[in-house]
Amino acid sequence: MLMQSSPVMQAMAQAVVAADDRAISSVSLLAPLSHGPARLLVTWAGLDCPTRITGMIEGADITVIAWSKHPDHITQLPPLTAPETAILEAAWAWGAWDIVRTCHGPGYNGALPEEWDAFAPDLRAQGWVVWTFRPMMGGPEVRLAAHRRDKRTGKADITLHPVSMGRHEAMPDVRPPPIRPGTQHIITLGTEAARRARGRVPPATARQISLIGHLRKEAGDDTQADPRRMTIREASAEIERLTGKSAPRKAPQMTVSQHRTIIQLMQARRIRQIDHREAPQGDPFFWRISYAEAQRWIAYLQGR
Repeated sequence: MLMQSSPVMQAMAQAVVAADDRAISSVSLLAPLSHGPARLLVTWAGLDCPTRITGMIEGADITVIAWSKHPDHITQLPPLTAPETAILEAAWAWGAWDIVRTCHGPGYNGALPEEWDAFAPDLRAQGWVVWTFRPMMGGPEVRLAAHRRDKRTGKADITLHPVSMGRHEAMPDVRPPPIRPGTQHIITLGTEAARRARGRVPPATARQISLIGHLRKEAGDDTQADPRRMTIREASAEIERLTGKSAPRKAPQMTVSQHRTIIQLMQARRIRQIDHREAPQGDPFFWRISYAEAQRWIAYLQGR
């Protein structure tokens, strides 16, 4: 798995082992805005084994079956220099479709989860950021079943490994918006098969992929975006960026309005009275002129 040295990845692996490979409902990383330790919270799916409580009420035997939620696993992490990068890499590797980032400023007075009671005063005083994702790898069966159904509709995440349901490739370049108190953002990591198909944009060619690798090596460019995951348009834009050259742009064609104006002016002037030795070049009848050439025709026909 990627990024095993990351404190977030290590804490997640330790939590799963401690919970006997229990399915994960969600993972959250809390980090104060100013200073202090970050904390990783792993919430488990499902309920613990039921507890039977037997007694008597008004002379009748009563048996109560109580189900309890397995307590969250909370780990205090060492100082993180880039907490957002660490949690994004974890969410990517564990197969999350997206990650939700919420930021609250100092003095927040809203309700907080009961599990946060031990460190809630520090969070309220400093403000904090929380990132939350739901992993596919190690997730509950209901989540995996939904993904299998999505395969039939084209909504399945095509970036996931078909067996592990995680992602084994390096994370692509993800650039979330700046962190600001009072904001919430959803950072999408996955890609729908149907969404890729709807675009009808073919993938990058083998020649483009090879050229991008060669150009990056020559320029010492350490861009992380994998050209094998680019479309043909994205690969062309990357080649233009690396070479500093832009493809020549075709001149805009004559518009419908220009064509109508030219025909009306010709009819008013009588076509046979046009001196084609002085007239602009091009044939406006068959749409074979550009926007600029059409403007010259209109000026000529108006006698300007």
